[in-house]
Amino acid sequence: MLAKASAVLFGDYDSAKWHPANGIDGEIAEILQDELVVTCTEDYGPLTRGDLEQYAMVISYADCWQEKTSPNLVHAVLSYVSGGGSLMAIHNGIFMQEDFELAQMLGAKFTKHPEYTVLDYVPISSEHPITEGMTRWSMGEEPYQFVFDDFCKKEIFLEYIYEDQSWPAGWTIEYGLGRIVYLAPGHDIRSFQNTSFREIILRSSRWARRLI
Repeated sequence: MLAKASAVLFGDYDSAKWHPANGIDGEIAEILQDELVVTCTEDYGPLTRGDLEQYAMVISYADCWQEKTSPNLVHAVLSYVSGGGSLMAIHNGIFMQEDFELAQMLGAKFTKHPEYTVLDYVPISSEHPITEGMTRWSMGEEPYQFVFDDFCKKEIFLEYIYEDQSWPAGWTIEYGLGRIVYLAPGHDIRSFQNTSFREIILRSSRWARRLI
């Protein structure tokens, strides 16, 4: 029997300002357990490309808000993904944006969010491999809003409705030889217990790893 592939999850615990990985790490590991063994680390700054290359996927739930990512990690992530690696960033995982090179790679920069509320999530296309056959659903979330990088080609596959307006909630990017998925939901453990969002996470990991 073949051993399952591994993934590394960037998360913060006591040092997290808004989104500690406590409990979230277990939910993500459970969602992906049939395909990946997920290891969470808060000591991700010193990681090198060589360290990352042992993993089938990198998952960012980093809560390094307003902190510059270490140059070492910037190089590691950029070279890992461009060389064919898979990256999935969830909610605050986009906070690595404080480095402009990572912001460009992720395709957007978080700007603000209104208060936590119930949002309707709408798949843009029933034919996209991540949302194929899925229908809209509702759950409590922070309505993350972004400014987009026009130099990065992305495909938005999921939106949310806020005050009768549609906002991007999920997109994919082909970066060099690698693939990136960003998912805007994921404020707290309640999101990760939502059946539809769990399915989105599973399918996103498969898309990033070129399995669908």
